[in-house]
Amino acid sequence: MKVLVMGLRQGLCRSLERKGIDYILWNPTAITSHLKTKSIIIYPFSADEEEFRKTLKRHKVDVQKITHIIAGSEAPVVFASLARKWLKVKRNPHNLIVKCTDKLTMKKFLVEKEIPMGKFEDIRNCSSRDELIESLGFPLVLKARNSSGGRGLEFLNELSDEEFAHLKKNAKKLDIYCEGAIKGREGSIESFIQNHEILFTNITQYYIQGHCNIIPGIYDEKLCSEIRELNQKVVEALNIKWGMTHLEYYLTDKGVLFGEIALRPPGGHIMDCLDLSYNANFWDYFIGVELHEEDITFPEGFDYSSAYIFHPGEGKVESVDGVDELKKLTNLKTWKLKIKKGDSIQARIGVGNDTGYALLKDHSPKNLVKSIDRITSELKISFK
Repeated sequence: MKVLVMGLRQGLCRSLERKGIDYILWNPTAITSHLKTKSIIIYPFSADEEEFRKTLKRHKVDVQKITHIIAGSEAPVVFASLARKWLKVKRNPHNLIVKCTDKLTMKKFLVEKEIPMGKFEDIRNCSSRDELIESLGFPLVLKARNSSGGRGLEFLNELSDEEFAHLKKNAKKLDIYCEGAIKGREGSIESFIQNHEILFTNITQYYIQGHCNIIPGIYDEKLCSEIRELNQKVVEALNIKWGMTHLEYYLTDKGVLFGEIALRPPGGHIMDCLDLSYNANFWDYFIGVELHEEDITFPEGFDYSSAYIFHPGEGKVESVDGVDELKKLTNLKTWKLKIKKGDSIQARIGVGNDTGYALLKDHSPKNLVKSIDRITSELKISFK
């Protein structure tokens, strides 16, 4: 067995190493971590089969020995799907991968399957600015079709005819579509799927949007059932054979609405929190599903955990206060703050950008929330 991993995820690589599985890592940027991989390829991902094969050959990789291909992160998902097709290894259909990557294609397909969701429009099909606004209203949400984590997200409270014409003409180049703003709380549900069957789900609560998640979400069973039911309908509608999914939902006055779905592991330290909450290694489970292992047994009992992601905004840091006391929290498992006085922080372009994070775990959801609220109130980062 030899695995081609496309896209660096430390947890994935470490899990392969613990299992003694040979792997090759392909990443578009330099890697500083010391990894026990058979080969590291630093080169852009390619959607061209000839270029793909030439790159492997240059790095002395025998394609005949590659038995599995795993996309570790968001960027290589489509490329990994093409690579599976070229090397004739087990795969989900490529059109499914596109549906789970291109949000506009995804929503056009799922709305026809009667999946409840907010309104959206392909601006290229709108004849006028008035037609678009009549459909979606303000604020108008511009979203990137092929991105995640809030990258490419823009809210418009006004739109001129000239701006509309520009967006309509350049929508493909800009990689955008339009949504109506949704009033509700966001969250996600993670699933492990094998042979068309959902083996395990976890519901994640976005306690502070873009900054703090709680796993599993502190919801009553009725709401959890509604979220799981939506997830089941989406997975069945897409006919997903295997893999790990990350579906984002909205809790609204109209019920639980679909946001988007990705067929890959989530970011935002959700994998770390799964490990903490369920006292297991979820990269091992991900590998088990990707390698099509039989009889995968998931844990049942759980505690509550949280990932608090730090990003105070843009500017030059004048002071950082409260850290010493917060490090004394009894349910704190990891604390990493990467900024100090004098540092310059760039604007945040997505939830993947951070200046540090804290991981917490507690048997009591009430105590966990108290600690989260303490971090919110006591960590003070000021700018000049």
